[in-house]
Amino acid sequence: MKTVKTKLEVKQNQLVAVCLFMYFAMMAAKQIFTAEVVEIIDVFETTASKVSLANLLYYLTYAIMQVALIFFIDKIRLKTYLAITAGLSSIFTVLIGIIGTLGVSIIYLFVIFALNGILQAGIYGCSVKLFNKYLTKEQYFNAIKLIQLGQSVAMILSYTISAYFVSISKWEMPFIIVGLVFLLSVIVFYISVSSITRYIRDNRPVGEYGTVQVEEDKGAAPNAQVKKLLFTFLIIICVMSVFNYCAYYGLNGWISKLLYDEYNVDKAYSILISVGINILISIFTVVGINVALKLKNCLHLTVFSSCVSVVFALALSFFFRASAVLTMLLCLLYMIMNKVGASAFSSITAYKLRAIIEPGKYSFLSNAFASLGACIGPTILSVIFEAFNWESSFLTLAIIAFIVAILTAMLIATENKLTLTHKKGE
Repeated sequence: MKTVKTKLEVKQNQLVAVCLFMYFAMMAAKQIFTAEVVEIIDVFETTASKVSLANLLYYLTYAIMQVALIFFIDKIRLKTYLAITAGLSSIFTVLIGIIGTLGVSIIYLFVIFALNGILQAGIYGCSVKLFNKYLTKEQYFNAIKLIQLGQSVAMILSYTISAYFVSISKWEMPFIIVGLVFLLSVIVFYISVSSITRYIRDNRPVGEYGTVQVEEDKGAAPNAQVKKLLFTFLIIICVMSVFNYCAYYGLNGWISKLLYDEYNVDKAYSILISVGINILISIFTVVGINVALKLKNCLHLTVFSSCVSVVFALALSFFFRASAVLTMLLCLLYMIMNKVGASAFSSITAYKLRAIIEPGKYSFLSNAFASLGACIGPTILSVIFEAFNWESSFLTLAIIAFIVAILTAMLIATENKLTLTHKKGE
């Protein structure tokens, strides 16, 4: 019995590993563009606003596809779907590096980014769906934490490779190298996922609460009142996701340019500084998840982090030109608070409400609108700092954080009504 249990845990860990390998590879491929944005502006002889349209198109198609997936994800075979879409995306990643060396128009870059948005849209939500179906609660949250830390691994890989190849004028190589690693991760996933999930399904304890709940596909609202409250709850989540990630990606996407333009930091060094910042963000996000899990209501952490973010953004608007070190510190603290707050209303709340809405679908919806925020954030911020100045951009970030704090207070009230009404309907 002990041997079977041990092997079951091994198989569950393998499921996490193959999903995260593909997710990390995708994130690394996606982050190369941000890491090399200053160099790409020069290569395509364009402006920051125009280059940011590539990200805008990516996140726009990414968001639309994620909403679409909510309606048909239960009707498709995840293994085949991810193998085709992620496989094609890895090939397109390689193509980004190739077309850049041919002197083609930036329009081709826009087309590839739009297609990659569609192709990469299912990776995170499908992974969460698999985690929810085959893992225990503890393993589920461990996997979510690993996703946060793994983003740093992906960041280190993409930014370090980018810094090296930019320094030797070979900016296209990171797209080719990481694209091939991405393709390898897809092959590993396709070959192994079926046997892993089959073993877990055949050998896990039948009486396990999470397993029984997921097997029966419980997730439909039991009455009209719950449906109404759930709809309101999800609307608030969607709006919060847009604002929160608009601020995060807007600031994070232009850190290297901020250092280069305002403080004359070398392009390669500005990329490496961005790596360090994002590693710290991921580490503190994991700490934030641990803190949120211990709170009576994890959303209280979002209120706190949003209010603190307002303070940091206002400080940036007043002391931005004091020193590069102070500016980077305040930017780091703002983004840490932003991500910590987001972890509460995204990953933790997704599992918390699993009796009402399946976590995979919740993740698709919240991630779709987070992508919309990521889509418009860098463009909005670039328009503001190019038309006005960086101080105006920081003031905008303060306003966004304040709006998120207000929305979170509304979300807490709605969630309390939703859970209470759902319990009465059982």
